[in-house]
Amino acid sequence: MTHAPINATDPAADDPAQGLRHDLVASLQEEGWVHDPRVAEALAAVPRHRFVPDAALETAYARETVSIKDDSAGASLSCASKPAIVAMMLHQADLAPGQRVLELGAGSGYNAALLSHLTAPGGQVTTIDVDPDLAEHARTHLADAGYGHVRVLCGDGASGHPDGGPFDRIVATVGAFDVPPAWLDQLTPSGRLVVPVRLAGDASRSIALTPAEGYWRGVDVQMCTFMPLRHSSAADPRRVLDLTGDDAVTLWANQDQDIQPESVRDIFTDKRTTTWTGVVFGNNESFGDLWLWLALTLDNSLSRMPVAGAATEAGGVEPMLRWGSMATTAPSGQRGLAYMTLRPTGDRHELGVIGHGAQGAALAERMAREITHWSQHYRTREPTVDLHPRPHLPPEPEPGRFILTRPSAHLVVTWRQQPPL
Repeated sequence: MTHAPINATDPAADDPAQGLRHDLVASLQEEGWVHDPRVAEALAAVPRHRFVPDAALETAYARETVSIKDDSAGASLSCASKPAIVAMMLHQADLAPGQRVLELGAGSGYNAALLSHLTAPGGQVTTIDVDPDLAEHARTHLADAGYGHVRVLCGDGASGHPDGGPFDRIVATVGAFDVPPAWLDQLTPSGRLVVPVRLAGDASRSIALTPAEGYWRGVDVQMCTFMPLRHSSAADPRRVLDLTGDDAVTLWANQDQDIQPESVRDIFTDKRTTTWTGVVFGNNESFGDLWLWLALTLDNSLSRMPVAGAATEAGGVEPMLRWGSMATTAPSGQRGLAYMTLRPTGDRHELGVIGHGAQGAALAERMAREITHWSQHYRTREPTVDLHPRPHLPPEPEPGRFILTRPSAHLVVTWRQQPPL
């Protein structure tokens, strides 16, 4: 494999960590995740393994998340994000030397070190975490890696850091359902907010917002999934429902969804129907925009449905991807679930929907109609996301435009309809 060049010192033969960083950055460049030489240099310079000391060196420089704190059941409460997502958000932040940056969600401290590297010389980075253990560990990791000048605070990130503002950039590395006014108020007039927002169901986007005339324009919108805010005034609680009694298939249920455990428990033993859509995808096409459309149009939105390999092998579930699928459910008091599946057709795959339960067929038909409608009218258009702080009113709804009302703001998701063929 031929690596794309990076603007950083080549790895020394006697430094395995530096060599692994070089390889990681080169692979991110080849796949298009890194296109700014300054971001490449930062990723090649900051020692990620110093921020995940319990992980093996190869794990620290792999392309996956690394958990840094788990709950009593072994579920991750905080993690070091995938390097590709880290790189994407650094590009969204559009950092420059001398800037003042507030990071919301200190985590391991790794991202704060990258922010510090990219705002040097003259920059100042403050990172805040609601978890005292994480804040202390981030402080220790930053000092150990040579970034002890980064300020680490323990507190509710929803309040920002009013005593430290205004900031040129605010970067949230935790998922939000609302955008607290404090984050916007603590930015300079030309500032930028980068925040992963859960828009509907399990459809989230990392949005770079800049001030416009009476609203905040989303200048860059990218698919992502982040752990939600915890123990915060802006917390976004999520439940994980066991569908099979052994956690082989689970379903994520969010605060904007009406899902009760009894409505979906043992749902795969109920009558099954399958509806094929005629909509096909190539091997490298993303489902992200389709999932967002379904999350915004289906009555009970769209949920992530992780499926263990054993459940797939047993044949009772046919998810669309190796990790699982996306699903919708009937509202409380009714029994039904429908999830997406695929079947090969030539060198591509056709989308289908499998339904279970009394409402399963109706749910599958409805999802199939929305898949077809999106494909015919919006597939070639990328959605935009803007923010209108309350009490300002958003634009009127129209085909392809969705108004999502939050306590602090209206989020406006818009697809421009593609011209007829």
